[in-house]
Amino acid sequence: MKSSIIRKLTYVAVLSTIVGMGAIPASAETSDIPSALDFQGKIEQMKAHTLISLELLRDGEFAQAQLHAGHPVAEYWDIVGLQFTKSNPQLADKTKDALDDLSKGLDGKSVEEQRMKMQEAWGLLDEATSEVIPNELTAGFLFRARVTISLLEWTGHEYDEATAGPEIELHEAQDALGGVLRAEQLYDEVRHLVGEEKDEEIKEFFAELKVALGEQKDLDEVKKWIKGIVHELEEIAGLTEETSVGQLEITTEIKEMLNEVVELHKDGKYEEALKVASSAYLEKYELVEGEVIKKAPAINDRIEEPIRVELREMINAKENAEKVSSHVANINKALDEAAAILIDSTLATGNTGEIPDASDDSLSLVWPASVIGLVALVVVEAAIIAKLRKH
Repeated sequence: MKSSIIRKLTYVAVLSTIVGMGAIPASAETSDIPSALDFQGKIEQMKAHTLISLELLRDGEFAQAQLHAGHPVAEYWDIVGLQFTKSNPQLADKTKDALDDLSKGLDGKSVEEQRMKMQEAWGLLDEATSEVIPNELTAGFLFRARVTISLLEWTGHEYDEATAGPEIELHEAQDALGGVLRAEQLYDEVRHLVGEEKDEEIKEFFAELKVALGEQKDLDEVKKWIKGIVHELEEIAGLTEETSVGQLEITTEIKEMLNEVVELHKDGKYEEALKVASSAYLEKYELVEGEVIKKAPAINDRIEEPIRVELREMINAKENAEKVSSHVANINKALDEAAAILIDSTLATGNTGEIPDASDDSLSLVWPASVIGLVALVVVEAAIIAKLRKH
């Protein structure tokens, strides 16, 4: 009973905080007020356009560079400019002028001159954004991770559009590359908060993603690397949750995929084998890796790097088929051991993936960090909404 009372008091305290701020009155019309994440996402898309414009200018593609440099104002200003003007009209005008200047006379500008103008425009964008979204929110890892994820998802959408027709749409593909370049910059700003092993993986995924876009690989290949980065960021930020039952199914699927790799390698289909091996790690093992590390780190050492690094190196080197088969057999053995531990965990905790009854007094009083972070995010966003409504 005591835990139930505490939970109710905690809920009331959070709810009172939000309502007390005057953020969400029942009669309020909030459809025209952007969320903080959506708003910041648009700012990062604007920066992505200017970033790819600079790269195109570096390559001497003046017409394409000018087109992308004009997108921040042409495609986004009606949305973000409205909020900037409400918060600080003079700063909004100055920011728009700086953005407009980026698309003028590019064939007569040096890359360094354009880079400096871009940095100036970005500085004004950041200053104007801070008038709408407080720095206390945007500085947090959870918020930054979610913005980066949003930008990567936008990248996938742009590349989807680029590859929708019989021939690739160069302009949309360039948008996608700009998105990746900016997402990588955003990650670089917080990578010191990430463990060395995770950082190594994320850097590798970004490198592979840029190669896939540069070589105009198919959509599935591009989305595979995007998914890998997104999952890593979600895992670090505490935004993922896999049930033990689902994890057991995934280990079986990984083994099936690795056995397929052996057959493809044996048949000399090395590129296909590499794709399946990458997918086995990125699309499958990544989903359970955190739980395996938590419960059996030594077993993870026999799975993670042997798939992510060693198997791919063996395929690229066109190693002897028997050697690849033996390597996969060792990984599969470790996967079986991991599955056994997950089964023991499921039986011991009763975690079958079912949602517990909210009235159950046995629920833990300790809120996960991700939940606390999201509650904080809701509270701060409520303050932002209240602020925006005043203008």
